[in-house]
Amino acid sequence: MVVVAAATVVVIVRLRYAEPFFVPVLFGVALAAISSPIASWVTRQRLPPAGRGGA
Repeated sequence: MVVVAAATVVVIVRLRYAEPFFVPVLFGVALAAISSPIASWVTRQRLPPAGRGGA
């Protein structure tokens, strides 16, 4: 039981040090998950992709 508690504390401390890395990564994953249904709908509707430029 003591080993499990110590391992949990070590993991929590390491996650606190890794926070500057994980926050932007998790934000990107959430943003991709939110925008994926929209991108799929646009593809199904055969609309041109955005951001290609040209006029």
